[in-house]
Amino acid sequence: MLHFSDRNVMITYNLTEVLICLLVVALRFWSRAVNKSPVRWDDWSIVISFVCLCGNAGVGLYVAENGLNVTRETAPLLSLGQYMLLVQLMLASILLYVVGISFARFSVLLLYHRIFSCSQRFVTALWVIGGISMAWLVTAVLVTVFQCIPVKAAWDPRVPGKCMNEQNVFLSTEIINLLLDISIVWMPTIVIKNLHLPLRDKIAMSVMFLLGGFVGVTSILRIVFTYKPHLPTYDVIGSLFWLDLQLSCGIVCACLPTLRPSIRKLMKATTSVKSWMSSKRSGDTGRSQSKDSSMKQYSDLDGKGQQGQGRVRHWFDRRTNESATEGLTGWDSTALTTIGKGSMHSGTEDNTQEPEAIHVRNEVSVV
Repeated sequence: MLHFSDRNVMITYNLTEVLICLLVVALRFWSRAVNKSPVRWDDWSIVISFVCLCGNAGVGLYVAENGLNVTRETAPLLSLGQYMLLVQLMLASILLYVVGISFARFSVLLLYHRIFSCSQRFVTALWVIGGISMAWLVTAVLVTVFQCIPVKAAWDPRVPGKCMNEQNVFLSTEIINLLLDISIVWMPTIVIKNLHLPLRDKIAMSVMFLLGGFVGVTSILRIVFTYKPHLPTYDVIGSLFWLDLQLSCGIVCACLPTLRPSIRKLMKATTSVKSWMSSKRSGDTGRSQSKDSSMKQYSDLDGKGQQGQGRVRHWFDRRTNESATEGLTGWDSTALTTIGKGSMHSGTEDNTQEPEAIHVRNEVSVV
């Protein structure tokens, strides 16, 4: 069974989440380029959130590479120096998470303001949710930094001081965080319900915005798996896992409503590539069959040894004599029929095939 505390699992997980979020953010900016729209504040907010995710992933990689990937049971085996370093890294990761998830939330609120600003009541609700989100950001940062007095007592057990109960602090801040996520996910469905759109379009838009509720699901899972007040030690590695997962889900969900132009562009490019490859295979097959037919015809003319060469020479001599006797009329007629069709008239009924020649040229140009 794989555990997140395993070194290889930690490295793979952190690199994978960064690459996925990088792809999503890149698609978001590509959508701006496809629509020829300027980069707005909601885009820059998600960039800040992505930078925080990269910092969190860096913490996870450092922990894995320096042997600090311990479980709740093996944490007491760390030396004092390792313990102090691990707690400092954990505090840094929490701060990065708080800033990152807040700016992902700000990105969604700014996007809502740009899309649904026609309703004054909705704009007022946005400002209220935005103000609460900013207050949560400031409070969470202050509580994380000053959870112990003096501050150094948070990671150095040798320093006497007074500290808050970290489990209670975590539970209270995470519950507020969850309520904010639920409010933000539910807000656009109220406006969409009143739009004059077909029911199918309303459902599609609502589902797209409700996908952001997955961030709330990760919040609930984080509370369930990391809130253990009855245990004497804190699961640092498990907390790192859930912090990274929640932040990466927040980035992806914040970008989902903006990705349609780039996804349509990718689907169109994929269809074009498949069509080109199909036509190329068809062309290669046709040329191969034509080559086989030509080789077979040559083989029939060739016969065996010099006898075949004599027949070929006799065939060319016969055609030359016919041309000398009858003139070049037969050759010109053949040329007009096979090459000049559609652009010249041979005086025969060959020009009735002219539309077919034009049709073939059009088919080739389309492919």
